[in-house]
Amino acid sequence: MYGMNINMSEIKEASLKDVLPENFEKKNGIDFFNMKYIGKFSSDDLGKIKMYVYSNKGPYLYITLNSGEYNNIIVAYKDKKQTEALYQNIVDKKQK
Repeated sequence: MYGMNINMSEIKEASLKDVLPENFEKKNGIDFFNMKYIGKFSSDDLGKIKMYVYSNKGPYLYITLNSGEYNNIIVAYKDKKQTEALYQNIVDKKQK
């Protein structure tokens, strides 16, 4: 329902951060007791965000797309190694 596919050419920037944005709110999504966030959210500093956060602990992968209504995406798997591996995969492919 909330999944998406992203082409590497659409990715402008990717970074790992230890915290989620401050003051974000749910627009159309799921907030599991501040533990998981899935769907569409917004924040003062990032604007519209799609979140696929399955852990309330970092790291969080922040992806900025070149365009789109929701051009900020935040991903965090339950296993932080998966999140770090996805980030490294993006970095490696963007360098080619």
